[in-house]
Amino acid sequence: RVLFRSAEFDFDAWHTSLGAVTNQDPWNQSDRRKYYDDTIIGNSNELISLNPDWIPTFMTGNHDVNRAASYIGDKVQDDQEAFKLYAAMITLRSGIPFIYYGDEIGMEGKKDPDCRRGMIWGETRQDLKLLEYYKQWINIRKSSKALQKGTTQFINIDDKNGTFEMIRTYKKEQ
Repeated sequence: RVLFRSAEFDFDAWHTSLGAVTNQDPWNQSDRRKYYDDTIIGNSNELISLNPDWIPTFMTGNHDVNRAASYIGDKVQDDQEAFKLYAAMITLRSGIPFIYYGDEIGMEGKKDPDCRRGMIWGETRQDLKLLEYYKQWINIRKSSKALQKGTTQFINIDDKNGTFEMIRTYKKEQ
């Protein structure tokens, strides 16, 4: 027996994540906690209720949108910290983390077809620190059932300091 599961990109969560790391409010929401709960958790819960086999897919980007490096780089002075936070947000969420080729090395690209550039080969042209950071988060995720399968709860969103806290829980693991 073959089991097929449905997965799709969550563009609202993608946009919200980029807004969070660039300290922008992409949807002009005054109540970010409610918005994060509705967008990141609510959309997933709604789709799961319609199709229990559905799996949320949180992406760094894809061929339809500006690459994360271009989006973040246009809005943030210290883009390295924003890139690192973005990598953590993508890999710590429930569902499937989807890293669009080149995003793990800081590849740029704006409006289509620029976002479809060929992969940058050669380590001298790649952001190897960012690549290592992605690898660290992927390894952390692989070692934790709570990060792989757990539910997500936002416990603190602090707009003043630009921080948020969340808990991932699976069975007794947090």
